[in-house]
Formats: sequence, C-alpha cells, structure tokens
Amino acid sequence: MKEIDCKIIEDLILPYIEETLNGETKDLVEKHLQNCDKCKHKVEEFKSNIIENKENDKKCIDYLKKAKRKERIRTIKWIILLILFIIVIMYLRNTIIVNSILNKSKKSLSHNNIYIQSMRYEPNNETIVTKEYYKDGKYKITTESYSNDNITLLSTKYADVNTGDSIYVDEKTKKISLSKGLYLFNEEQAKELPFIDDDKWTVRTILPAFISIKSKKFENGSYYNENKSCYVLKYDRNWEIWFDKKTGLPIKEIEKNASKSYYTNTGTEEDSENTIKTLKENPSEYIKQKNDILKKIGDRNTEYRYEFDIVTDEDVKVPEKILNNIE
Repeated sequence: MKEIDCKIIEDLILPYIEETLNGETKDLVEKHLQNCDKCKHKVEEFKSNIIENKENDKKCIDYLKKAKRKERIRTIKWIILLILFIIVIMYLRNTIIVNSILNKSKKSLSHNNIYIQSMRYEPNNETIVTKEYYKDGKYKITTESYSNDNITLLSTKYADVNTGDSIYVDEKTKKISLSKGLYLFNEEQAKELPFIDDDKWTVRTILPAFISIKSKKFENGSYYNENKSCYVLKYDRNWEIWFDKKTGLPIKEIEKNASKSYYTNTGTEEDSENTIKTLKENPSEYIKQKNDILKKIGDRNTEYRYEFDIVTDEDVKVPEKILNNIE
C-alpha cells in the first residue's frame, strides 16, 4: 500500500511544489512526506531541478536581452554612421558646386568686354532695370524705371576702374557730380553681383554646410535665359538664387517678402507741403505718420542677363556735354 501511495504522491509532487493543490490533498502529501524519505528526496530533487531550470531560463533570458540590446546599439550606430555619411556626401557635393560656381563666375567676370543687365521686379508693377557696360577698365551704368505708363531714366554713372574716378548724373535733377579716386575697384568688384561678390574662404568652406542645392531648368523669365541649366541655392525660406551652370553667373535672385509698399498721403496742397517739410526735416516721423498703412508686400525678384564682346568705346565714353557741366 505504501508503494501505491508513493506512486500517487509522485504524481502530486509538481503541483505540490507549485502550490496548486487544495488543502486536503496538500495535507495528505505532507503527511506522507513525514514518513517517506524516498518521496521526500524526490521532492528535493524536483525543487533543485526547478531552481536550476529557472536559473538557466533567467540566464537565457538575460543573454537574449543582452544580445538584443547589443543588436539595437549596433543598429543605432549604423544609422548614425549612415546619417553622418550622407551629411558628409551632401557637404562635399555642395562645397564642390559652390567652389565651381565661384571659380566659373570669376573666370566669366574677368572678361574685359561684358554687358550686364539686371531686372528687379517689384510687387507694385514697377521694374528697375540696371544696365552695365564694361570695356577695358571703363564702365557705364544706367538705372531705369519701367512701369505700365513709361520708361524713366533715373541715373547714369561713368567710372574708371584704374583711377577710381566716377561721374554720377541724376537724370531727374540733371545734377552732375564728380568723385576723384575715392573708390578703387578691381574688375570683379566693378561688376557687382549677388553672392559671388562675397568670395571668402568661409563662403567656400562653411556656407555649403547650411544651404541646399538643386539642379533645375530656368523658366518663367526673360526669353534670353529660358531653358538654361541652373544650380538653385537656398539658404533659408527667404532667399533663393539661380546660377547658370555654364558661366557660374547668377541669373535670378528671389528675396521673399522683401518689398513693401504703403498708401501715400493724398490730401490738400497744404498737406502735401507739410508732408514734404516733414520728410526733409524728420524722415522717421514722416514714415511713422504717413507710411504705417501697408498696401502690398511681396517678393523681390531680380533677373540678370549677360552678353560678351558687344560693348563699344562709345558705350563707355563720357559725353562732352556732361564733362562741360561737372560741378
């Protein structure tokens, strides 16, 4: 009977250790264990095996957790390395393009016969056109205003790169002024253009890390520049400039929300006289009083075009009538 009891108890050892037996069965098992060393020994063996299995399971789980953690860290490292690699490639690409633009533009501007025309489109339907004629160290710059009504010549400037002498003509007042040797320019400085004027090591090495560059075909501009292959540089959401891939010269610059127009005073003649007086005596007060109502705000678009070997000596020559009326 004892042998039978031991076989029954052996089947109950595992639930007994796991404490899943009801009270009566548990008491029966414990009473048997008090008088049976064989079953008692089996209970100890079971407990030892369970503890060992649990420890092995824990070691296995810890190992898997550790392996998983290492794999996660390894994955993160690879992702970081991949991101750094992409950043370095983008930086190198931008640096190569920026230096290529500056080198090509420098070569293009070293030409001793060049015509540069800039067209600045304002939101108020006015276009400011600047025409620069450069030949053998001498140049002439005219500034005109284009509107729906007419074309108005605003100013004309003649200058000599070598001497620094310049003659400025205010076409509205016909006032002519002469500056002798005040500003000495080299050829590149005389042909002032955005971005490429600032040819410094910081622009060549640091700026490429902070700009985006895309390749695009030029559209929506003058027919002269249509379909040119360009690099489009963006520094932030407010500035964008297009460069001709062939010459490295800028052909379009966009300044977001850079142009503002205000409602002007249209009162009586006395009001107009007071406005002019205020404007002369205290411009800031005039702006405060009269220019506080915004009419329109918009982007300022400037487009450039270039032609080589078309400027003649007559284009840059100062007319006799201007020389005779210099103040």
